[in-house]
Amino acid sequence: MARLKMTGLEAGHNAIFDSFGTYAPPISAVQARTGTYSINISGSSRAAYWTIPERDELYCRYGLYPTGYVATATWAQLFNGAGAIHLSFGITAVGLIEVRLGAHNGAVIATGGIVLAVDAWYCVELHVVIHDTDGVVQVKVDGILDIDISGINTAGGAGAATIMKVGIGAAQAVNQYMKGYIDDIVVNDITGSYNTSWPGRGGIHYCLPADIGAYSEFTPSAGDNWQCVDERPPTEDTDYVESDTVDHRDLYALTDLIPVDGTISAVQWICRAKLADAGVGNILRLVRHDGSDYVSTDKPIDTSYRYVTDIMELAPDVTAWTVAKVNALQAGQKVS
Repeated sequence: MARLKMTGLEAGHNAIFDSFGTYAPPISAVQARTGTYSINISGSSRAAYWTIPERDELYCRYGLYPTGYVATATWAQLFNGAGAIHLSFGITAVGLIEVRLGAHNGAVIATGGIVLAVDAWYCVELHVVIHDTDGVVQVKVDGILDIDISGINTAGGAGAATIMKVGIGAAQAVNQYMKGYIDDIVVNDITGSYNTSWPGRGGIHYCLPADIGAYSEFTPSAGDNWQCVDERPPTEDTDYVESDTVDHRDLYALTDLIPVDGTISAVQWICRAKLADAGVGNILRLVRHDGSDYVSTDKPIDTSYRYVTDIMELAPDVTAWTVAKVNALQAGQKVS
């Protein structure tokens, strides 16, 4: 595992995150770094979180669009398993990135020198090592190293000196959060063979169901199967496909990628699903590549709608992704 999480918010739904602060930041089409959507963190106590496997070193990327600053304008935080905050990342009143130990009002351990103007997109990348004496914090802005400190205490949260939750925004009150939007979020660890370092300045693009694929074995709510699963945001019980038959499959041809060239570091399959009745059930990620089907391991679902995802760092034939391979891909699901 290396690419732990990624989203361009292109599902049009904030439930792509695992949990929220007092208020869930809304998805917005007002600004987008790539695609159509971003997430709006402007507002008191707006925060969204991902739970990740326990790690002491991460590389993260955030597309950042500030619209206003205050003295403690927090836009990202890293937590341990007990919910304590190790590090908070903010922007000062004059537009400089600031790193604080612990919460938004903790001790400042680093301040950058690159000014982030309001109403503009920036690619901000983080590299952090959590340790009580030998920690590391590096920050890049649009590929330029802005903060580079090491040999310090970065374990601001009481308890384990590891990260188990990645947050955007800040669950704090007025004038303790950044006003603006975030897009193209990526979290990498240092394990595995791919995506083990800086994510880079790229973006996250979407491919929607656009036509029938090799299988249409689920029952559509109305019309063609693919037309019931192409909404953004999903309309859930209004448009859907369903099946209670093990091994039933649905596949959909997809829209082409907007970029016509470039390096593709990972492809993420996303499905929003639930069980129709209480019980035990699983869904499988199904993709068809070069005439062959590839399925994932079981992905459990329950009686509430939720997003199920699967990140593929290589194409199913265990070669690097290309634009042509993505454009030829069919994607869907299988009942398990």
